[in-house]
Amino acid sequence: MAPESVTVMFGVMAEEITELRAGHINRTYLVTSGDEKYILQSLNASVYTEPGIVERNICEVMRCFRSADDVGVPEYLSCSQESILVRSGSEIWRMYRYIPGGVPASQAPACAGYTCGAFIRTLGSGSPELSPSIEGFHSFSHHFRQFTEAAEGYAMNGELSSMTAFLTDIYSRISGVFADLPVRPIHGDAKGDNFILTGSVRGGTAIDLDNVMYSYAAIDYGDLIRSLAGAGDLSAAEQVTRGFAAGTAGVLSPEEEDSLYDGVIYVSAELAVRYLTDFIKGAVFFRSKTPEQCLERARQLCVQLKAFDACADKFRSMTERCFRKG
Repeated sequence: MAPESVTVMFGVMAEEITELRAGHINRTYLVTSGDEKYILQSLNASVYTEPGIVERNICEVMRCFRSADDVGVPEYLSCSQESILVRSGSEIWRMYRYIPGGVPASQAPACAGYTCGAFIRTLGSGSPELSPSIEGFHSFSHHFRQFTEAAEGYAMNGELSSMTAFLTDIYSRISGVFADLPVRPIHGDAKGDNFILTGSVRGGTAIDLDNVMYSYAAIDYGDLIRSLAGAGDLSAAEQVTRGFAAGTAGVLSPEEEDSLYDGVIYVSAELAVRYLTDFIKGAVFFRSKTPEQCLERARQLCVQLKAFDACADKFRSMTERCFRKG
């Protein structure tokens, strides 16, 4: 079904539709109708094989945020069946009102940190009922097993063998690091692009809620650091951490706070393994990338991971300072 036909099912007559190329998994469009703007998305059915779970999870998130005053989530439109999803053959569509944003680059890390932390705090206060939308999405053991299966029999050159050895070492050190921690509801895809920021620390919006799940706060923190702090950029990392500490506002236990740096290593290594797997398989998950681009992304993540790994003591001192000393 053409996007302009889908918008009608949500009660919107589209005057202009522009495809946005930023997403890795879903197809996303900016829709203009008069003075109003909307975001229209087609879920990747090969990734989200049970869209009903995605819909129920998002509805639970919206319930938890009805009274939130310092962080928001998108206002999804309902179609005639009172569903936020439109099903057309093999395609699944949803639509929400466009959310404008804008913040000086110097303020973005702190604002993103606060929005992510406030999202975790607000979602947890609503005790949502969430189900996994993708099997093992943040299970390093699951992704590492997929990688080893894909790599079996694959002709590894020297670079790939070196990357594999490095990631295997990281996996052996980090795979069970959260075993004794409690799970809590998190965003699940907390890269910086998934938080729309305004001119102040408060008032940001968390978008792309397809992967909300029960996991560990360190996962969201690690994803945010990975996406916003370049290799060894402790200045940006500290801004993110101060914002995250203010946003969570005391809901994390000391043990969870101590685990945050582990989340940086865990998520960075996990994503590198996923990209390396997709390189071998032919870019079946990251639909917007070629296999060669997947390999290059894995290289970049390994460089970033080595820099983060070398900053372990500084990171742990920083998180303790931000959380326990203001």
